Amino acid sequence: MKEKKEVDLSWMVPIEVMLGALHHGQVQACSISRVPEKLRDQKEHAFKPKEVSIGPLHRGTQLMEETKWHYMRQFLERKGTQRQNKKSELRLRECGNDILKLDKLITASYGGHVEAQPQDLAKIMIVDGCFLLEFLISLGDYITQTQTESIRFSKDLVLKNKEKVLCVLNDITMLENQIPFIVLKKLYRKVYPDDSDVDQDHRVANIVRKAFGFSEVNHSGGVHVLHLMHVSTVGHHHDEGKRAKQELLRCATRLKAAGITIKASKHTPCHELLDTFNFGIDFTNAGVLQIPVLNVKETTEVRWRNLIAWEQSKISLKCQYTSYALFFQGLICCKHDIEFLEEIGVIVNYAKKSKEELLNLFQTIAKGAERMDSSYSKDCDKLNEYHGKKVRTVLGKLPIVFWHKCRHVFEIVMYYWGNWYKILIRDHIPTVWKFIGVLAAAALLVLAVLQTYYSSRVQRGKETRCTFPPSQTLSFELSFLAMASLLLAAPPPLSIHSHTSSSHLSFSQSQSLFTPLFTPFPSFSASAAPSLSPTPSVYCGRGDRKTERGKRFNHSFGNARPKDKKKGRGPPRLHAPPAPKKDRFEDNEVVKIEIDESLFSG
Repeated sequence: MKEKKEVDLSWMVPIEVMLGALHHGQVQACSISRVPEKLRDQKEHAFKPKEVSIGPLHRGTQLMEETKWHYMRQFLERKGTQRQNKKSELRLRECGNDILKLDKLITASYGGHVEAQPQDLAKIMIVDGCFLLEFLISLGDYITQTQTESIRFSKDLVLKNKEKVLCVLNDITMLENQIPFIVLKKLYRKVYPDDSDVDQDHRVANIVRKAFGFSEVNHSGGVHVLHLMHVSTVGHHHDEGKRAKQELLRCATRLKAAGITIKASKHTPCHELLDTFNFGIDFTNAGVLQIPVLNVKETTEVRWRNLIAWEQSKISLKCQYTSYALFFQGLICCKHDIEFLEEIGVIVNYAKKSKEELLNLFQTIAKGAERMDSSYSKDCDKLNEYHGKKVRTVLGKLPIVFWHKCRHVFEIVMYYWGNWYKILIRDHIPTVWKFIGVLAAAALLVLAVLQTYYSSRVQRGKETRCTFPPSQTLSFELSFLAMASLLLAAPPPLSIHSHTSSSHLSFSQSQSLFTPLFTPFPSFSASAAPSLSPTPSVYCGRGDRKTERGKRFNHSFGNARPKDKKKGRGPPRLHAPPAPKKDRFEDNEVVKIEIDESLFSG
């Protein structure tokens, strides 16, 4: 019989790992994952470590790899451990064996997609875990140190430099830069043995709380450092989430104009390296809005954004940080609101950020979030509908809102102008020669526009200097005839003959009106043209009629067509304005003027 071939089921391992971690008390599946792009796009460097990488997701950061090994050695040789090298090596091997057994749980924490081999992953966990524990222990001592103990940290590779401490604090609070909390517990218990169960050992959790300024409690409650920070401020409360939206529709200036008094709650100052959030916003029926002080430090933005990302990644978490961010997003709409909140002490800018940076922080901090809770829904509804008894009159309220709106519009215009200017400098005129080229192109464009404008004006001026309409020409000639008859004391005989014609006036070819009269008076003509011509300039019939010579009239009126019809209709005709009704003749009428030449003789 043929032996059955074994089917390769290695692809089932990630599924088994994920299922095995679902009901584990110390590990959550997919608890350390990539931040969604819609949150990352707002500020990418807030989710990517700069100095130190923790875990397998960002192994390209090698700036502090040597520092990690120094911290690892210090942790293994801490007080309470065997300080002999042989004993330290033995402890290290025990740590390696225990961490290697957690391979499946560690892989499940990263969603089952870890490319490293189990031994390589265990090595990363040991080095990064020992570094993180040593740094947090040292940071807790550094924050609570006295002046006499400051010399002890002057030789520390990280704590001696404040800027580096802030960078490391930002890096270890990023969602993508975490390791499972159970790894920290295992490493700590190998160096500091304890008879209690792992679930009941809260020493590592208290080390983290001390380092970040939270109160110590007898429960762990976290799957990694960022989760423990969230639990320490929000708690384990669960709230039915809802779609994230801005619920506060009035900014700080408009609330002030509506008669609401905004005050900053009293707070106790904390260490410059500590950064905590207080969510106790309260609005009373007396029209007083109390907001806890928000300290904006170097670590505030990174920590806030990553805590929001953590809330958005777990449906069972209360989205307190997201709702807090959306409240400030509605409270601040421009730099004018930031200035007002800084004046009353609600915002304290320890990081010395500019108004533009603060405005960008509050406007984009919750952008891309999909879920929020109802922490401030009732207060926002009251603030949106509040109209207190002490509200100023409309004339007193209007200047505040109007000035605020003007500043808001001005800031928007300057914001877009600044962006366009940056794009122009970066992409189009990075050098002096390109700048000169842009100026030359702009000058040519302006000259071309001016040339087109003045050419159109000249052409329009020529078109206005055309012959008079027939009615005006006839009135002009008749007035001269009347003057001549008065001077000679004998009116010229006029006769009107009616026959079928168009609505325009027409003269026959036999008339002498268009021929010069040999008299001491100027010649009379039915046209306003300065020169005499055998071809009349006023033609009141259809434009397609011809003279006896077979030529078309040279005039400005009628429906004249070009000689060569294949070339189109030619330039557009100029329509004469309608003449007054009294100067127009009825249909089928033609005016014929006869002048007795004997009046002008002798």
